[in-house]
Amino acid sequence: MSDFRRLFALTCRPQWPWLLATVLLATLAAGAATGLVATAGWLLTASAVTGAVLAAGGSARLEIFGPGALIRLFAVTRTVTRYGERLIGHESIFRLLSRLRPRVFAGLASQPWAVIGRLRRALVLNRLIGDVEALEGFPAGMLSAALAVLLAGGGFSLILAWLLPAPLAWTALALTLMLAGVPVLAGWCAQPREYRAALLRERLQRDLLERVAASRELVFADPTDHRRRALGRLDARLAAASMARASRAGAADAMAGLLLHLALCAAVVVVAGWLAAELLTPARAGLALLGLLALGGVTAGLADSWQGLARTRLGLRRLTADPELIPQDRGGCAHVTDPTDADAESASAADHVAHAAMPAAAGWCLDGVTLRQGVADRPVLDGLMLDIVPGEVLCITGHSGCGKSSLLSVLAGLRRPDRGQVLFDGREASDWPEATRLSRLAICEQRTTLLAGTLAENLTLGVPRADRDELQAALAAVGLAALIGELDTWLGPGGRQLSGGEARRVAVLRAALCPAGALLLDEPFRGLDDAACHALSGWLAERWRDRTVVIFDHQARGGWAGRRVLTLAEGRL
Repeated sequence: MSDFRRLFALTCRPQWPWLLATVLLATLAAGAATGLVATAGWLLTASAVTGAVLAAGGSARLEIFGPGALIRLFAVTRTVTRYGERLIGHESIFRLLSRLRPRVFAGLASQPWAVIGRLRRALVLNRLIGDVEALEGFPAGMLSAALAVLLAGGGFSLILAWLLPAPLAWTALALTLMLAGVPVLAGWCAQPREYRAALLRERLQRDLLERVAASRELVFADPTDHRRRALGRLDARLAAASMARASRAGAADAMAGLLLHLALCAAVVVVAGWLAAELLTPARAGLALLGLLALGGVTAGLADSWQGLARTRLGLRRLTADPELIPQDRGGCAHVTDPTDADAESASAADHVAHAAMPAAAGWCLDGVTLRQGVADRPVLDGLMLDIVPGEVLCITGHSGCGKSSLLSVLAGLRRPDRGQVLFDGREASDWPEATRLSRLAICEQRTTLLAGTLAENLTLGVPRADRDELQAALAAVGLAALIGELDTWLGPGGRQLSGGEARRVAVLRAALCPAGALLLDEPFRGLDDAACHALSGWLAERWRDRTVVIFDHQARGGWAGRRVLTLAEGRL
C-alpha cells in the first residue's frame, strides 16, 4: 500500500479540488445515465400496462409529465456533466503535468555529470516521458472512474431502498461493489505479467533504436537480416503480450457482464413473485430492472484502464525511488531545489554577473595522473604530469585513441583518475562543488551537437542576453557571414540544415561566447579548410586573450601566436 500512498500524494493531493470536481461530475454523469434508463423503464412499463388495461375495456390513469421531465433532466444532466468532467479532468491532468514533468526533469538536471551522461540516450528520455504519462492516468483513468461507479451505484441503491423493498436495494449495492471490484482485482492480479510486458516493450524500443542508428552499417554487416528477424520475433512476443492484456481486460468485462446478468435474472424472479403478490407495481419493477442493467453500462472501460496498474506503479517507483534518477526527500518523492528561493536565485545571478564581467583565467596542476579505460592492459593516461598556467594557450596533439578526450574529461572533472592528483585553481578538483567548477569552464566536445532552436538560441545558450551585433560580428569573423541574417532561422528537424563545417563553427562559437575562466576544445577545426581554420583561431585568440585555452587535436592547426604544443603518446606528454 505504500505505492498507493505515494501515488496519491504525488498525483492527487496537490490538485485535490480539481480531482474532487472530476469525481463529482463523473458521478453525476454516471448517475444521470442510470437514472435516464431507469426512468425510461418506468415510463415504458407504465405505458404498456395502461395500454393493456385500456385494450381490455378498463380505465387507467397514466402520469407522463413527471417521468418525461425526469428523462429530459437526466439527458441534459448527463450531457453537461460529461462535458464538464472531460473539461475539468483535462485541466487537472494539465496541472499535474505542469508540476510533474518540470519536477522530474529538474531533478535530473541536478544530478552529477556522471549520471546525466548515462541519461543522454533517447530511450531513457522516452522511458521518463512514458512514466510520467503512466502516472497522469491514475487520477483520471483509474481512481475517479472507480469512485464514480461506487458513488453512482450507492446513490441508486438508496433510491431503490426508498421506492422498493429492501432486498433489491441490497442487490444493487452488491452488484455495484462487484462491478467496480472485478476490474480492480483483475488489474491487481495482472501486475506480474504487465511488468514483464513493460520490460519487453522497452527492450524492443532499445533494439529498434539501435537498428535505426546503425541501419547503414547493417546493410553491409548483416546481409542475412539477422537483426531484423530478431526484432520481428521480439515484436511478435510483444504483440502476444498485448493480446493477452486485451484478453484479460475482456475477461474482466465478461465476468462483470456475467455477474450483471445473473443479478438481473435473480431480480426478475424476485420481482415476478412480488408482482404476483401485488407487493410491487409494474412501473417500479421496470425502473428497478432497467436501472440495474444501466448500472453495468457505466463500468465500460474500467477493466482496461486498471490493466495499466502495474505500468503506473513501475513508473512511480522509477521516478521516485531510483537513486540514479531522482534524489529522494523524506516523503519518497522527487526532491528538487525550490526555484523560487530568493536567496539562491540572487546569489546565482550575482555569480553569473561577476563571471560575465571579469572571468578570471583558470589553471591546472596534474601530478602522476593515471586513468584506465575498461580492461586494457595499458592505461590511457600513465603517470601524467602537467602544469597549465592561467592565461596560457596550450595545444595537445596526438593520434586517434591516444587519450586526448579522456584528458579533457579529467581536466573538466567529468572523470576521476584512478591514481594521482588533479588541482584546479590550486584546489583538488573533486573538492569543488560541481556546479561551481563547471561554471568556470567552457567546453566544446568532439561531437557536434546543435539544439532544436534558432541559430541565435544555439549561440547564446551560455549567454542569454548576448548582443545581436556581437553575434553577427562573431559569425562574420569566423567565415559564417552567410548566416548573419539568419539568427532567427530554425535549426533542426524541419529547419535549416548546416553543413558539417558550419555546424562545427557554430558549436565552437557557442562555447567561446560563454563567460568562463578556461576554454576546452576537442578537435575544434575538424572539417574546416585552412582559411576557415585560421579565421576561427584568430577570432578565438582575440576573444580569449589573457584567459586559458586548451585545444586537443590531431595536429597543431591555426595561426595562434605564443601557444605551447605538447604531444600525448602512450599515456604521457
